[in-house]
Amino acid sequence: MHLFVRAVFALSLALSPLALAEDSSAGCEGAACGCGQKGEGARCPLHRPGAKKTARPAFDANTVSTRYGTVTAVERPAHAPGLPGVHLKVQVGKQTLTVHLGPADFVDSRLSFAEKDAVQFTGSNVTWEGQPTVLATVVTRGDKTVRLRQDDGTPLFRM
Repeated sequence: MHLFVRAVFALSLALSPLALAEDSSAGCEGAACGCGQKGEGARCPLHRPGAKKTARPAFDANTVSTRYGTVTAVERPAHAPGLPGVHLKVQVGKQTLTVHLGPADFVDSRLSFAEKDAVQFTGSNVTWEGQPTVLATVVTRGDKTVRLRQDDGTPLFRM
């Protein structure tokens, strides 16, 4: 099933120029998107008609910090049809942060998380949908560390 989902997603990427030609009025979310497509009418698969129109926060290297906390929840929101991501709700002192890790197939193959896990994470501190959020570059649980993005925020995974 997993390979089928990936094949469908790859096919949708291959057909995306056709979708763009049919409807060039809606553009990608631009600099806040991070999909890399530029120019009028450019859209990534996440910004097709009917997709949630919330702009992704931009990675800001000036806000990068390292923090420690306890996982209070593991969330798997859909980033595209059939492609869940992994977000952690992490209690850091009196504050709860949402830590965006990356696509589930990338994260799960390297490290798993559960409530009450102690974690250390490094990433860009942003606000998304009014909530404090971290776009993680590195996450550590126990003695296992996973690099998710380069220091400039470029993902090491493919969406």
